[in-house]
Amino acid sequence: MPTTPVWLEAQWGLGRFLGYLNSLSASERCRAATGDDPVAMHRTALTQAWGMAEDVRTIQWPLHLHLRRKAE
Repeated sequence: MPTTPVWLEAQWGLGRFLGYLNSLSASERCRAATGDDPVAMHRTALTQAWGMAEDVRTIQWPLHLHLRRKAE
């Protein structure tokens, strides 16, 4: 069934954002497969791109809905 796009939104500081990246299953799989922490490897670049560490930014994610009609 068609749906209207839905977005989740939060106001986060840099620490919360980096914590979120660390919590992703893709980050865990990378650590398990390579022994490297992908977030730590890119922390400097992410921090520079963020700007002031205390700055709060708006983070958005799409919420994907898979709706189906129940068979009658």
